[in-house]
Amino acid sequence: MMPWLRSGRDGGFGRARPGQTAPEDRGGSKLLAAAVGTGSANCNTQPLIVIHFDVNETIMVGDPAGGDTFEESLNKVVCKSAFCKKGDPDTWHTGDPVIAGDAAEGLAAPPLHTGWEWPPGCAPIYRTLKERDDKVCFTERRGFVYRPFLNRLVNELKWPDSELVVPELCHDGTHHFLIPAFFQTIATLTAQKRRFRIVIRTFGTDTSQVARAMTAFAQGKHYLHAGLNVPSVALSDEACYQGRYAEDGTFTLTDSAGTVISDENQVIRLVNGDVDATDPTVIAIQDDYKWWKKGSYHPSGGKPLWVTGSDANVHHIFFDDNIHNDPEDSIVAARHRKLESDPFRPLSGAETLGLQGTHLVRVPTLEPILDHDWFVKQIEMCEDKFRKAHKL
Repeated sequence: MMPWLRSGRDGGFGRARPGQTAPEDRGGSKLLAAAVGTGSANCNTQPLIVIHFDVNETIMVGDPAGGDTFEESLNKVVCKSAFCKKGDPDTWHTGDPVIAGDAAEGLAAPPLHTGWEWPPGCAPIYRTLKERDDKVCFTERRGFVYRPFLNRLVNELKWPDSELVVPELCHDGTHHFLIPAFFQTIATLTAQKRRFRIVIRTFGTDTSQVARAMTAFAQGKHYLHAGLNVPSVALSDEACYQGRYAEDGTFTLTDSAGTVISDENQVIRLVNGDVDATDPTVIAIQDDYKWWKKGSYHPSGGKPLWVTGSDANVHHIFFDDNIHNDPEDSIVAARHRKLESDPFRPLSGAETLGLQGTHLVRVPTLEPILDHDWFVKQIEMCEDKFRKAHKL
């Protein structure tokens, strides 16, 4: 087997198998302590986990609404983990020249990198390439050496010919609509009798499609979880909200009936749900892409995440492929308060980086495609850091 993947700790560049990449906090222990704080929890129960999942290229491959086909999306996934010398798309991070197209046939592929820290002097080639076609056709052009790996990802996401196609779970009749690791996470946490809530977060218009897929899974229609009956994770229209920023930066949620919730305390109560519920629950939020774009993709205008430092009873974890190790470029707008009686304040980009590995997890999508337990492993590592931060 080729050593496709490498992941690093503390900026290192050691080899790792898929699923072994620990969510790093970029050395932000002081920022983490300040943002999380310490608090008391009920010693008889584990904290409620509120797990936020981005959709496009986190749990869904292929974005027809955004113009990306299934294979184009997978090409982007590979491209984001292929590293070159910084500012030099003609040289791989290993120092080897980039050979495009058929001329690269038979050449060894430089290991892909899925760690939080970048190799010194290097950057994802995705950030260096300027043209869209160079990214969505990556393994046909500069990334031809990764074509066998892309084929492996395609095979991992194929719906078996031996299984009845469920349209809600297999839109094109060939591939999984949502990656199996997402459903495996729900199944595992349910089997562990954990208290958890799923929050679907998307900038797109795919909420209804995700809702139908989750409902089919909840009814036991997924062949990997045949017979599993988790009716509480069926996603209804009433549990889908539109999130929007006002010009003054206030974030509101609007439900399907048109009711607007603008008070942050009410918003966080809705996002948390019934913290004493024993069955898993789910809601969806369509976030405000136009506002994020208007703010030049700065974290402060992204998808809001609310953290109460003194609350050790609720643990928010946000999975997104667009969380970056860059204080000026990320997708989550972290908002913090020390006590429940305090107002929330936005965290700076640097403070937000300090939440990586406890409340934020960057998703190198190829990892959960290859390892169905990847999200579960990241949750376990986040919980370990959460317990230490709260001295539980």
